[in-house]
Amino acid sequence: MLLSDEKMSKFIDSLLHKEEIELGNSIKYKFYANRYHSLEEINYFQMERNLWMIYGDEEKCEIYLTLFDKMRKFVANILQVPGLSRLFSQHYYNIEWNMYTEPKFEKNRWSLYRDHFVHQIRNAYMGYELLWGTEGFFLIDTFIRCYHKEQSGDFASFINTFIEEDVSEEEREKIVRTIFFKAWFISALFHDIGYPLAHFNRYEKQIVNYMPYFHCISSHTRTDFLDIKALLADSYLFQEVPEEELRRRYLKDDHGMLSALCLLLNYYHTGTIHSINKIDRCSIELAAYSIFAHTNSYGIQQEEKRNSTYYRPVFWKNPLAFLLRVCDDLQEWERVYFLIGNNKNILICEECFSTIIADLDRENYRCKCGKNLKKITQFGYRKLNLVSVCQYMQIEWIEEGCICVNLDYDKLRLIEAVSIHHGYAKYRYQELKNLEKLLVDQEYFPFIKIKYFLSDNIPLLKYEILRNYLKEIYPIFSVLLLEEYGQGKIQREKEFLEENRECIGTDLELILSEEGSERMGISDLIDNILSGTISFLEDLVNREKNKDEFPLFIEKIDIQKDLENIYFYFLLEKRKQK
Repeated sequence: MLLSDEKMSKFIDSLLHKEEIELGNSIKYKFYANRYHSLEEINYFQMERNLWMIYGDEEKCEIYLTLFDKMRKFVANILQVPGLSRLFSQHYYNIEWNMYTEPKFEKNRWSLYRDHFVHQIRNAYMGYELLWGTEGFFLIDTFIRCYHKEQSGDFASFINTFIEEDVSEEEREKIVRTIFFKAWFISALFHDIGYPLAHFNRYEKQIVNYMPYFHCISSHTRTDFLDIKALLADSYLFQEVPEEELRRRYLKDDHGMLSALCLLLNYYHTGTIHSINKIDRCSIELAAYSIFAHTNSYGIQQEEKRNSTYYRPVFWKNPLAFLLRVCDDLQEWERVYFLIGNNKNILICEECFSTIIADLDRENYRCKCGKNLKKITQFGYRKLNLVSVCQYMQIEWIEEGCICVNLDYDKLRLIEAVSIHHGYAKYRYQELKNLEKLLVDQEYFPFIKIKYFLSDNIPLLKYEILRNYLKEIYPIFSVLLLEEYGQGKIQREKEFLEENRECIGTDLELILSEEGSERMGISDLIDNILSGTISFLEDLVNREKNKDEFPLFIEKIDIQKDLENIYFYFLLEKRKQK
């Protein structure tokens, strides 16, 4: 199963033209489609212009605008939970722009912010494909089995309070599956709506610090926790989680807590929660808990330590909350990161294909072939980069009870991302490592194996690009890659390059010549690249002999040196895409 924005859009569009959805076990969820209406008038022209300001990409703006409209119809026509449309607001985009460019002054660095609005839609789509997918993934049966097996648990007991005791088993099954369907989409679509509130609270603190004695504003804009507790005392969230933990997360501006509060107060503050039907109320309550729990840490809970850093999401205790956490951490395809830096565009010499590097004064650019350029603009660089490194996600059953998730991180884009924000790859790598720990020993839930390659070590990334090319072109080299890693493997790769250096060099020159007529210095460029690659493999061999692993992540990088000849690797990646 391949997940992408294109498939997601088609999936949502197909649902909007149906009148029922298969929930498994021959149970269908019926709804009234094509009756979409909203109390809020949407100015789509204004929204499109705002999206253009943010992304500067006409195609992306059109995709996001269409996706937003389809999801509004989905929330109103298919979920059909009264009042839910109020939370799916176009204004999230406008507020999110401020979060894109928000610095972390307390840490003296720019924030590493990524999209959260479209991300919520992608989460909802990904979870649906896993629960009710058409390509062999039908985890909803796992959820139902967990519900039946854990009847004494808080999760099942709470659901049962919304089901009449004298209903038939068939009707009970239908109600439970409908609750799972609605609760999942509410959880996923609104699990990050508290981010703007957290952003507002951060700025409120900065303004109060700036003018502590001026009474133009109040320093007590936040609602007192006791008032919130009084309103939500009967909610599932406030019954399940200790009050001190809820208070701590609220005062900390935890976005999971704030998002859950936005959802609950949308119904409790207006009193709507008491007028909607039982299925919708149960779905909202379960979704609010799942949203709160999706920011729980990965630590293993210990009885003697009740601090929240020891709460570990567990599938059998709350399947919805667990799946939300997994999807939230896995969803990375086409997700945009906004990175601010003083980086420049990478320039390529048209004569020798070498990267033209700026001198330390950042005004003179030089190339090895002798060509020089000079910057004459007077303004310095402060550049906002829209970075999307993961191209797609692929999910497949590899054996009974085991799922493999493959995240395709574009290695050339990783090189560019490293040159902008050195912590990007390491940050994402640590997230996935933490997720792998979470997936261990989860009863009922299938084991998920995650495959990915992440590094900020540019020489290693360059070799991985070259290695993929060699694997595709030379079958014998592909055989080497199939062998298990161990003593001597890198040595054999190095020997292959040394023995076939002339042939490989000729093939690589042909790739470069495809981009235009013969240029000066191509042979020298290829020779330098192959020499550097062989030296790099020699270093790997020495590390292997000394049992010293080559580092995926390094503390410092030499941008001028590591970005040299990047156009060569760009051509290899371009060839792979063809």
